[in-house]
Amino acid sequence: MQLLIFENSPGIILKAQRYLSRQDTWYATMDDANARTLVARGDVDTIVVRRCHKQRLLRALGIETIEGMPGGRQIIVLPRLGCGVTLRKYLRSQQSRV
Repeated sequence: MQLLIFENSPGIILKAQRYLSRQDTWYATMDDANARTLVARGDVDTIVVRRCHKQRLLRALGIETIEGMPGGRQIIVLPRLGCGVTLRKYLRSQQSRV
């Protein structure tokens, strides 16, 4: 899995890192230009973002809705509370598919 964590909280980034496997490639940034470059180059196939940062991410990518993701990339929007649990469930479900 190639994951972009659009986040500035070290706590959430560290939580996400714990749930990733060694085969996963991940990036963590809140920089609009960096996120746009990673997506445009095809370096990520899944983007994780908290609900409070969702609009900023969409503006950075130049899209209006999640459904308009280029290349069919998936955006996982984490709730404000319990985002670690939601992220863990998602990552485990993806690892069981492989």
